[in-house]
Amino acid sequence: MISTTYMRWENRDIYRLCCGIAVLFMLQSCWSRPKVTPLAEVGDRILYLHEVEKVLPDGLSGSDSVTWVDNFVDKWVRNRLLILQAERNLSPEQKDLDEELTEYRNRLLIYRYKNAMLEQKLDTVIPPDEIVAYYEAEQNEFLLKNSVLKAVYLKIPEEIANPEAIKALCQDESQEGVSRLDEYGVKYARAYDRFDNQWLPCAKVLSLLPDSTIADDEKTLNKRFIEASRDGYYYFVFVRSFRLKGQVSPLEYEEPNIKGILLNKRRAQFLKNIENDVYAEGVESGKFKVYDIKDGK
Repeated sequence: MISTTYMRWENRDIYRLCCGIAVLFMLQSCWSRPKVTPLAEVGDRILYLHEVEKVLPDGLSGSDSVTWVDNFVDKWVRNRLLILQAERNLSPEQKDLDEELTEYRNRLLIYRYKNAMLEQKLDTVIPPDEIVAYYEAEQNEFLLKNSVLKAVYLKIPEEIANPEAIKALCQDESQEGVSRLDEYGVKYARAYDRFDNQWLPCAKVLSLLPDSTIADDEKTLNKRFIEASRDGYYYFVFVRSFRLKGQVSPLEYEEPNIKGILLNKRRAQFLKNIENDVYAEGVESGKFKVYDIKDGK
């Protein structure tokens, strides 16, 4: 016969074993549970550090991060307080947002669908002939608000400047002449730019000269050579071509603008076609019905 004393000790050992297993499970649960650090609490809502870390911008310094988090917490608290206030003061009907949320979701779905179709199927290449055709048909849209020009600009120390040689180089439009002008500008000029391959506002180019009184009128620009001297430097602008304020803007100058206009028109037509195509498919497949309630029918 087994003694009762042995049975009591055996039961005690089993009890201790079960307690040990329970403690291990509790410790494992604590170890595996993610650490959460509360930052703020409003009502029954708590803002945790790990939630803020998910939206914290990259590249912030330590002090900037602290400032950003403080501002984020402050905005969160203010927002939650406003929500609590609204919940307490609005009627049940005013707090019923189901219809508004459904409408917002529907608009968002349509917007995302149209954008996806635009990215997948819209041809964004505008042929040159379309640009020219629009420019010629809509020239009243392209009247200049400010004069523009193509020009060459140099700033050279006066002791080595040779105005006549510079003028001769600028007027030689051959490839060899352009190369010699580039060599001269790089070798002798303190500042050198050839704006003869793009149209620029006259005021922008003339602002490079020391004399701010030089006007961008027809008389000045027709001279082709605009010269000035100050503080030991010779300033020179050669006007290759120009268009005056009120005249039709050059096609090259307006080309980026025209591309944008035509692309916007194409985008608008594409979106309209999406709606029409979906509607036509709905008619053909019988996806909808419209009931005639006129005259009580």
